[in-house]
Amino acid sequence: MASDLEQPPARVGLTLYSPLEAATHSYKGGAPPAAVAALPPSRGWVALDCFVRRRDDDSFPADDPTVASLTNSRGDPFDVCVSLNAPPQPSTLYLRWPNGPAEGEPLAPVAAHDGAVLLLMHYPIPVLGDSLYPMIDYFVYSADSGARPSLRWLPTLGGTIGDILARVQAEGFHATNQMLRRMESLDIGIVRRGLEEFVVAELQMTVIGETARPELTVFNPSISDQWVLKRPRVVPVRPNGNLDLEHILWYWDTDKVVAFGSWMCWVDYSSGVMLCNVFDEAPEILFLELPPRLYHMKRHDHVEGGLEAYHTLGTTDGGNALKFAFVLWYDGMLKRTCDPDPSNFSITTWKLRIQGNDMVWVEDSWLAAYDLWPHDDDFAHIPRDLLLFPMFSMDDPNEVTFLLKHKPSEQEDGTYDNAQIWLVSIDMIKKKLKSSILYVENQEDSAPEEAELFERKDWLLEPFLPMKLPKDPSSFNNSVRSQGVASGCRVPMSRSHGWNPLC
Repeated sequence: MASDLEQPPARVGLTLYSPLEAATHSYKGGAPPAAVAALPPSRGWVALDCFVRRRDDDSFPADDPTVASLTNSRGDPFDVCVSLNAPPQPSTLYLRWPNGPAEGEPLAPVAAHDGAVLLLMHYPIPVLGDSLYPMIDYFVYSADSGARPSLRWLPTLGGTIGDILARVQAEGFHATNQMLRRMESLDIGIVRRGLEEFVVAELQMTVIGETARPELTVFNPSISDQWVLKRPRVVPVRPNGNLDLEHILWYWDTDKVVAFGSWMCWVDYSSGVMLCNVFDEAPEILFLELPPRLYHMKRHDHVEGGLEAYHTLGTTDGGNALKFAFVLWYDGMLKRTCDPDPSNFSITTWKLRIQGNDMVWVEDSWLAAYDLWPHDDDFAHIPRDLLLFPMFSMDDPNEVTFLLKHKPSEQEDGTYDNAQIWLVSIDMIKKKLKSSILYVENQEDSAPEEAELFERKDWLLEPFLPMKLPKDPSSFNNSVRSQGVASGCRVPMSRSHGWNPLC
């Protein structure tokens, strides 16, 4: 019986190169840019906050050089700008949309890569009398070196407003799993190649009978002005003897989408990573299991903050390395069944080693809470609590930043301190604190914007979106350089064949 699920031969047919080897391969359209020959030791990057601040009044900085404007599918004009900060301090997007929904968060950054941010906008449209249908628009906010940022509207995945009205009139209105996942942008990402090319792709599992198969919906404006549906085969890499790919696809639930060179990586923290060169006309998907072997971990277990609070997949070393991090309680469990010592945990990181026709996770750092408290005096001012939502630095492969949420606790004098959220950056090799920021604090006299931020983060703590900046970050905001973000980024190589994400 023909199947899209392939058991691998002795060696998977991959053409893989190291990042340095990749830099010697041909760049689409001519010789490699001179800047590639000597990569700068540090690159500019930011950590985007997924909480977009709404400013429909005069407080929106209309004259800011980062402002970009467009209209959505309904014809509503809107403006977006970004306030950039040097990591670990997050950068913030601002939205002005006078005709937008009065409540909720109608705009969110859902993916980012090399100076391009994929934005999701949703708003209700009336159908069948008083019923409302969630309309979804995607936009790409981008800045090229020396150019003013721009917004680009993408063709709608679910059809135009007219298409939706006609479909609802003919079939009635019912919410589908696909619609709900799109509302949360769980399966979509963006990959940028050079300054002219980008691909947006969505990976979903379609059930046919008793079998699940991947469907890849791709928007590549260099090839087509419409979304293209593809059905790639899945090839396991280094499968163990117990691998049940049918079971994995049936229960697949994407937690995060990451761009790595020309690859897009969909990770399910309960099983593994699917990697795909989305620029290929006939792409294949590689499936690679994650390094931890926590067979007792179930997605629907009650886990504070969700699985993404304890895991991350991300790029570092200027985008040349893909790494995985995992925070684990010493009892081997993720869920908090009691009230354990808040500093009773460990952190492990792995790097994906790509060599020849093989790829494998290699552990490259481990530390325990006792390495930080009380042995590192720099940690004395930081509350003793669990480090969550790990995020890799995009320039320093040894640095990981965490969120720390401190709940009010009783002090020696009987008073209570304030609830706080910290950003803590650690050198995982030296096991030392690199930096710490009191991100937001719940104070009675907090400014309105500070109070707004704390209320949102106290209700929903979530990871940030790391993004490398264009080579000339002044195209975003001159203030970035004054805050210490290094400029300069490598223009990714491109190849028409091969599995190497960096070429």
